Amino acid sequence: VPNTSDPALLARAKQATAFVNDSSKGGHSVQNPFSGLSHEQLSNIIYDDSDTFTVNERQAAWRESYDQEEAWAEKVVLKRWLNTTILAS
Repeated sequence: VPNTSDPALLARAKQATAFVNDSSKGGHSVQNPFSGLSHEQLSNIIYDDSDTFTVNERQAAWRESYDQEEAWAEKVVLKRWLNTTILAS
């Protein structure tokens, strides 16, 4: 639990914990509180060493960063495959 009385920060930490617990069991029912943040924002959370973010918040940010990287890689590979297939025809 973060050392704060700010209800928004407490809610974010609680959601991050629920997300990490759910996803560690293979679930997909809890939304990542960091979904949609930029790579830079996620990196700032992941590598934060000021104790601003909980371990679970940092884990949730890492997962979002990983998911974004995977989505990008899939697009690049598909585009490369399509270009190779078209050129080979």
